[in-house]
Amino acid sequence: MENKTNIYKILCIILLIILITVLSIWGYTTLVEKSAVDEYHKLQQSVNNVSGTDAASDGQSAQADTQADTENTTADSTDPADTQELPDIPQKNIDWDELKSINSDIYAWIYVPGTNIDYPVLQHPTDDSYYLSHNMDGSKGRPGCIYTEKANSRAFTDYNTIIYGHNMKSGAMFRTLHNFEDSTVFDTDKYVYIYTQDKVFIYEIFAAYTSDASHILHKYAFDSAEHMQAYLDDALKQAVNNGYVRKNVNVTGESAIVTLSTCTSDSSERYLVQAVLINE
Repeated sequence: MENKTNIYKILCIILLIILITVLSIWGYTTLVEKSAVDEYHKLQQSVNNVSGTDAASDGQSAQADTQADTENTTADSTDPADTQELPDIPQKNIDWDELKSINSDIYAWIYVPGTNIDYPVLQHPTDDSYYLSHNMDGSKGRPGCIYTEKANSRAFTDYNTIIYGHNMKSGAMFRTLHNFEDSTVFDTDKYVYIYTQDKVFIYEIFAAYTSDASHILHKYAFDSAEHMQAYLDDALKQAVNNGYVRKNVNVTGESAIVTLSTCTSDSSERYLVQAVLINE
């Protein structure tokens, strides 16, 4: 009887240790995630605190120059395809020195109307998967960062720039990319804005759909207009079958696009929102 009692006590102690360990891990990961999300919120409040011309930063000056250059190009153009009316660029009070002091890998800011996506974009110089599991401050854990891989230029000059973000239950990162599964959102919110220190890129959304989990930059070649067109042909077929396509948006093998990629509830799938650059 005494042996059984001792065994019971030992089992209880083991179970208690396991429970404490699990709760400790859960508490730590929750704390890391909350801290990272709070930091993002502070940055968003700062970036969106625009009050008159005194709040203008280098990023805002760049966006003004971009808008002016585009308007001049449009005014001088005789090609109807070049006279597309561009949307107003939402103002951002971006202090690039501050962002780089937080993390030198920050090189852009992405904003997608119709979603909660309003984040810095990072790229690690050597480890493509680093920001999948690390936050801006270097802590390991979720929510990670919005990031690109080193195969893509930080100047957004590639045929296809893939931007990744987690599908967080809290609504953070790229969770609200799934808003485009609603046809009303897809039809209403048409643009993606990417701010850099030198320029603001305006992209028009042309597709939103569920795809397989293939690594796009590994599966397809993006070294020529012909290869880009082959990719687009494949991608648009998937979009027609598994999502939405905006048919009046001009996208060709000569285009530069961004692909915003996040997870779904199925690990074999990814949800993609794709947009084409319209203010070259």
